[in-house]
Amino acid sequence: MSSPASKLVRIAVFSLLIASISAGCQRRQSPPSGAAAPASAPPPPAETGGPVIDFDSRVHDFGAVNEGAVLKHAFVVKNTGNAPLMLANVATSCGCTAAAPATDTIPPGGSAPIEVTFATRGRRGAGSKTIQVTCNDRLHPTSVLEIKYDIKQLFAFDPPYVRLTTARGRDRVEKIWLAGTLAQEAKPRIVKVEGGEGRVLATIFQSREKGQVRKGVQLKLKGGRQVSGQGHVTIATGLPDPAETLLRFQYSVE
Repeated sequence: MSSPASKLVRIAVFSLLIASISAGCQRRQSPPSGAAAPASAPPPPAETGGPVIDFDSRVHDFGAVNEGAVLKHAFVVKNTGNAPLMLANVATSCGCTAAAPATDTIPPGGSAPIEVTFATRGRRGAGSKTIQVTCNDRLHPTSVLEIKYDIKQLFAFDPPYVRLTTARGRDRVEKIWLAGTLAQEAKPRIVKVEGGEGRVLATIFQSREKGQVRKGVQLKLKGGRQVSGQGHVTIATGLPDPAETLLRFQYSVE
C-alpha cells in the first residue's frame, strides 16, 4: 500500500505531463512570433483596355446655303484606346447624304476622316441629317453625327404643285408665281407641256405690285368631257443654274 507521499509525487508528475502536451499543441496552432499571416487569393484582374472612339466634333452646321449646292464636310474619328478601332458600318439617314470613311481600321492613337456629302437639289428650308457610326468600342458601339443646314432656293414656284379642277364646259385658270433668290433675274420661257391631253395651256405673265415686277406662269384647263390626269410644264429659266425646271400639275374635269 502506497504512502501519502508517493501519491503526491505521482499526481505532480501527471500534472506536468498534461501541461507539456497542452503547450505543444498551442505552439503548433499559433504562428511564430513576428511571422506574417498567409495572404488570401488575389481577385481576378478587371477587364481593361480596348479601342475607344472619339470625334473632333459630332455636329457640323453649314448655315445658309443656296439650293443646288453640294455640301461636303469631313468628321475626324479618333481612337484613344490601346487596341485597333474597327468601323463596322457608317450609315446615313437619307439617300441624299453619303458618308465614306477613309479606312475601316484605326490604330491606337490614330485618326481618320469620314467624308460626308449632302446634295441640296430640290430641297429648301432648315433641316438636318444624321450619320450613324458602328464600331467595336464595347462601351460606345454606336455614335451619331449630325449635319445642319438652311437651304435658300434659287428658283422655285409658289405654289410648288398645282391642282386644276373644273366642271364640264367651264375653264379654270391658276397663276403660279416665281420664287427664290434669283426669281427677279430669271427670264422664263415655256418649252413644252407634257400631259393634260392638250387641254392644259401654259403662258408666262408679269404683274407690277408696289413698284416691283413679279413674274409667273399661268395654267389654263379647258373644260369639256370628263377627264383627269397629271403632267408637267418644262420651263427655261434664262439662268445658268438651273437652266430648266419643271412645274408639275394635276387636272380634273368633273
